[in-house]
Amino acid sequence: MRQTGVVKAGITGASGFIGSRLTHWLSRTEGICLVPFERSFFEDLDRLREFVRACDVVIHLACVNRHPDPQQLYDLNLGITQQLIATLLHQGVTPAVLYSSSIRETEDSLYGRAKLHSRLLLEEWAYRSGAPFTGLVIPNVYGPGAKPYYNSFIATFCDQLIRGQAPVVTEDREIPLLYIDHICQQIIQQITALPRSSYGPVRIDCPPDFRMTVSEILTILRRFHREFTLSGKIEVGNVPHLLNLRTTFFHFIAEK
Repeated sequence: MRQTGVVKAGITGASGFIGSRLTHWLSRTEGICLVPFERSFFEDLDRLREFVRACDVVIHLACVNRHPDPQQLYDLNLGITQQLIATLLHQGVTPAVLYSSSIRETEDSLYGRAKLHSRLLLEEWAYRSGAPFTGLVIPNVYGPGAKPYYNSFIATFCDQLIRGQAPVVTEDREIPLLYIDHICQQIIQQITALPRSSYGPVRIDCPPDFRMTVSEILTILRRFHREFTLSGKIEVGNVPHLLNLRTTFFHFIAEK
């Protein structure tokens, strides 16, 4: 890490849901210079090596959220992290690394295991190399830019309602939810806090903004759709999570 001056930050997965929004925020943050990243870098070792050499901080967001074959999902996600670590070792560089894990890492699922095992591999690399590492354990993220049927059930519900379809709750349980801009702000706080006085791995459990059941979220979104259809307006008062849900809903209206 640089002690003074501009911090050069690179985002793997820069074109994804969180990555694209984080790119937007970082490009407007004083003291941070973005190092370009493209998905093809994982298939081009020279470009990946050039990328890690250029970075003071690597924000590792690249992952596959869904795949018809769970084992393939595990292998792809773990393989991305292994390739990043191998490149760091090959180049002999020790940028600070921030990794976006998930609260699903405690689940008995291959996706959850991939997130957990990736975080642990990066922790081991940090111990051995003496590099700063922060593993962010993140709840369910929602907001503008999420892909329906991929990133967020809220995105799926919004898309279905706007298209005149009838969303169905397949599993009703309480979900911890975090707005996209808020996780970006937490990541920026971690970047600006670097370098730390002590190196090695740190785990941070990112708190959700609120918790709500899937059916409760759907009830709110149905109200949004009904009010917008009748008047073109949605009244939510000054309730933060309702304001963010409304912003998300309007995004899908604009995308229609």
